Amino acid sequence: MLFTLLITNMTVFYTLIEITLLLSIETSLTTLHASVSSSISPTTKEEFIAIYHMDVEMGKSIDLTCGNFTNKDILHVIWEIEPYVGNSCRLAKSKKDPPEDSCKDRRQVKSKIGRNNTEEQFYLHIPELEFKYEGIYKCEVVYNGGAWKEHLYLNATVSPSIYTNVERLSDGTVKLVCQASNGKPAANISWTTGDDSTQKNSADFNGTISVKSWIIIPANASLEDIFCKVEHKTWNRTQSRNFTVPEHKGPDSWIFWIAIPGVILLICLIIATSFYFIRKHLSHFRNCTKATMPAPTPPAVAIPSKITEVDELEPYASYVERVNSIYNSSAELCNV
Repeated sequence: MLFTLLITNMTVFYTLIEITLLLSIETSLTTLHASVSSSISPTTKEEFIAIYHMDVEMGKSIDLTCGNFTNKDILHVIWEIEPYVGNSCRLAKSKKDPPEDSCKDRRQVKSKIGRNNTEEQFYLHIPELEFKYEGIYKCEVVYNGGAWKEHLYLNATVSPSIYTNVERLSDGTVKLVCQASNGKPAANISWTTGDDSTQKNSADFNGTISVKSWIIIPANASLEDIFCKVEHKTWNRTQSRNFTVPEHKGPDSWIFWIAIPGVILLICLIIATSFYFIRKHLSHFRNCTKATMPAPTPPAVAIPSKITEVDELEPYASYVERVNSIYNSSAELCNV
């Protein structure tokens, strides 16, 4: 009994000690907090940092503001631009110093009426967003009560174009192709058949990405329930495409029956023309060959004596004259 009473008294004693220590610690923390709070003066400048991500469609103009401050409160505003590709540049505007512009392009800091429609506000104007304007935009506004900083990650987006194709393979199977071309960022393609597809991404020359996906199905498979689904950041909903296997056109088509007679007629015309020219030139060649042959040498005639009569030599002279006239006319015919 005495032992139990002793244990109870000790428990009460330790409980009182714990309560005393907790009260002491709470009092110390309250005093410390009061001393720290009293050391911050109302004129101490505070700094705030905000980080944003912005996706803007290619070709659109945008206006970037840094905080929600009016020009009368701002001492200066600075934009440090770090593009994903290329060198950094700086744009700044101040009430005391002249404006800065090391970007040397169409981007510039302007003023416009703010949200309250009473005070002007600085903003960075980017006309017709291009890939070269993508990057990190770090702005800083210094105002009477402190400073405000923002880090904006600006990315251009491009909607892709969807193409589908059906190919018959040599083994009798059918290849269904679904392609989302020239998009940024890359599109996501899925199939109603499951995950048995093959996909290939390729970078385009203009900075966009083309995604090609395909599946192979049996030749006798039905296409009624086969779709490819394309998702992209610039679309509010998924776009679907179905497929139709083209009919196989054999040699019994009307094009075949029109083309074959035409080809045969053309071949016959070429053969007939060739025979005509060959025959004409061959006849001409034979005439020229006969005309260019040397004339036969006339037989030698013995003159028995000086007293031979002139009348006896006339037949030979007329023969030579006839041969020469034939030769000359043949030569003229070949030269024509």
